[in-house]
Parts: sequence; structure tokens; C-alpha cells
Amino acid sequence: MSEVRDDAVRDDRPGDAGPSGSADDSGGADDSGGAAPGRSTGLVVLMVGLLIAGWFADLWTLLTLSYPSGAHPLGEVLAWYVVGAVVSLGLPVVVLVREARGRRRDRSRRRDLLVASVVLLVLGLATHGWVVGGQTKAVVDRAVRVAQPPTAAERHFEGRDVGAELTALGDETVRVLGGDLEATTATGEDAVDVFSRECTLQNSDPGVEWTYRYSPTSLVDAAGVPYMTEPGGLLPTATADLDPAAELLESRGFTVVRDTDADGGPVLLPEASWSGHYTYMRPGPYVDLDTTCLVAE
Repeated sequence: MSEVRDDAVRDDRPGDAGPSGSADDSGGADDSGGAAPGRSTGLVVLMVGLLIAGWFADLWTLLTLSYPSGAHPLGEVLAWYVVGAVVSLGLPVVVLVREARGRRRDRSRRRDLLVASVVLLVLGLATHGWVVGGQTKAVVDRAVRVAQPPTAAERHFEGRDVGAELTALGDETVRVLGGDLEATTATGEDAVDVFSRECTLQNSDPGVEWTYRYSPTSLVDAAGVPYMTEPGGLLPTATADLDPAAELLESRGFTVVRDTDADGGPVLLPEASWSGHYTYMRPGPYVDLDTTCLVAE
């Protein structure tokens, strides 16, 4: 009988296994399921840190690759924006998928990581989405543009001598306005300046722009005396009537707009599909003919 009583006493001692033979074997795990509170906090902090790191990656890409425009290929810029998005969104996506699956198996599972991953995903998509989307559109637009042939205006002088034709038109315009094509500056330079410069066509192919410029400002007579002694003056042979020049240019396919300059003087603004933005004429005469970007020969 004493042995039976001893066994009963041992069974009732605190800390001994109960009738089922099982002790507290949870090992510190959270009874509600999911990651332990400390681990959950660590994951949230890590996701926030990666979100911020992705923002800094986008900012670095914007400041070092996007400016000046065209300094780096659009595809390279897009790739770095995608890297920033992956850094920010990769871990929240993994956590969201894992937690969603866990919730389907166990409805009592903690929801803190699930909610945090959703919030951070929304923030990340709102910030990275428009950056990646905008850059993707730029890449697609450029691909479509590059695939296009040169426009009719860009091919206007195709197979012809642009410099010679522009010089001929400019000289004829100067003559009808009474300009002196033989006059020179005090240093012996011609009154006419015709030059070209590189440019880029609408489809990003290389092109060339041409300019014809006549200015009487520095011209001198045979004795070396300047013709223009005051601003807004005229050469002795020049006329203030711009109608002959307007008629000439209209006969060559221009649409001529009449305007006034900053001083209130009359100005002609000829417009053609192939002409540049700085084409104008005014009494003096001053003649400036610019082309748009043309197909390079």
C-alpha cells in the first residue's frame, strides 16, 4: 500500500508529465500560428528597408542615367528601374504568398505579416509602377519611332545640293531687298554665311541642318567706312518694302506671315515644310533661311 501512495504522490508533483505522458513541448512557438512576434517584426523592418533601398535605386538611376537626356540607352535606364522595383517588391511578394497559403491552412494564423506585406506592396507599386511604366512607354515609343522612314520634309532635298539651292534662294531674296552681295566687312569677310551642322532626324537617324545668313551690320564701303551707323538702318541700296521678298518666297512654295519685331519694325516669317524655326527677313536687309533636319547625303 505504501508503494501505491508513493506513486500517486509522484504523479501529482508539478512539472511531471500528466496521464498522457506529454510535457510542454512548444519550444516558445506562437500558439496562434505563423512566425513568432520577434521574427515578424524583423521581417517587417527588412521589407521597409528594402522598399527604401529601391527608392534610392530609382533616385540614383534618375540622377545618373536619365540626365542628360539620351546619355544612356533607354533600355539600360529601364533595366535599372526594374532592379529598384525588384529590390523593393521581391520580399513582400514572397511573404504575401507564404502568409496567404498559411492562412488557407490555418484560419487562426497571425495576420501581421500578411497585412504588412500588402501595405508595402501597395506603396511599392504606387512608386515604382509609374517609373517603370513611364520608362517602358519611352522604350516602346522610341522603338516605333526608329522603325519609321524619314518624313517627306526631311527628304525634301534628297539627292540634291542643299547648300547650293539654299544659297541661290537666299541671294535672290537679298537682291530683291536691295542688299549688296559684293560688300565685305572691315576684315574682308563676306556678308553671306552658309553653313551646316549635325542634327537628328525624327527616327533618330543622323541628319544635317543648313543655314543661310546675310547681315549688313558689319559691312563697309570701298573706303572702309561702315554702312550701318545706327541700329535699324538700311544699306544705301536697300528698300524697306518687304513685298517683293514676300512675292518671291510665295512663288517658291512658302507661306509668308507678316509680323513685327521687338522694335515694331516689319518682319517676314516664311514657313515651309522643310524650313526651320528661325527663318525670317527684315529691312536692312537681314535674311536668315534655316532648314529643318534633313537626310544627310
